[in-house]
Amino acid sequence: MSAARLVFASRPIPFCTIPRFLAGTEAEAMQQRLSQRIGERARLLFEQSGNVSGHDDANWFRAESEILSGQFEIRESGTWLMVDAGLPNASGQHMEITVTPARIILCAREIATAASESPEQGGREIFFSSNLPLEVDPVSAAASFRDHQLHLMVKKAVK
Repeated sequence: MSAARLVFASRPIPFCTIPRFLAGTEAEAMQQRLSQRIGERARLLFEQSGNVSGHDDANWFRAESEILSGQFEIRESGTWLMVDAGLPNASGQHMEITVTPARIILCAREIATAASESPEQGGREIFFSSNLPLEVDPVSAAASFRDHQLHLMVKKAVK
């Protein structure tokens, strides 16, 4: 083997995964899992406040802010909307994305850290969500996940 080949052969290849896009009933199921998780947390906040009524919205918004793990960086580029997010605790395996004309929801598995968790099983589900500043065409979405960075592109909707 030549020296040049050895140099390139010894370099690590960056790991890149392609998230799975969900539509239809699978997308609805993801949205229901997210709503259920937020509802459970809101209910717990209600109970922790001594079952004081009248704070449903506040409990829901607080639960939502605790459940949703981070922010998307969204920018426009011509006819495309570019979405980036740093996901330091997310595994690229089993990453799923739902894109609607007005919203993006991402579900990933937290990186397994405990010795009792198997890498195949992964950690708990973590969610990211963002309302979009303009309507998009969900069918045009494409994404990649590398070095704990999500890069998603989706075409703006034609009006």
